[in-house]
Amino acid sequence: MAATNLGDFTKAIDKFLDQCEKDVGENLESGLDEAQEYLIDKLKEASPKQTGDYAKHWKKWAYGKGYRLIANDKQVKMSQKTYRNVAHDKHLAGILEYSTYHNAPHIESTKRKARPKILKILKESITKDN
Repeated sequence: MAATNLGDFTKAIDKFLDQCEKDVGENLESGLDEAQEYLIDKLKEASPKQTGDYAKHWKKWAYGKGYRLIANDKQVKMSQKTYRNVAHDKHLAGILEYSTYHNAPHIESTKRKARPKILKILKESITKDN
């Protein structure tokens, strides 16, 4: 029976696992980019279209290793004076989603409907060969 050098075997396994982690990580990042674009498109489609301006404001907001953020930066002037008697601009997305008066919720339902497709995108990106 031949002797096995355990140190060389461990190094080979570590090298293989490092390469797998690198490949999966790169594939995941490209999948996250694709999923982010998909969700932005779905949010634009679901946005209320009184003027069409609100839907144009969905964009990539921030990203990092393993995550992507999307935001709508459309703001509206609020005539109501608040803290220290100063009026503040408010994000229209929050008003439409959560207001009891100007209610037009669409963000959470769109995210919920898009979840299966996003998971499919991520699964396909992780499992693809380079």
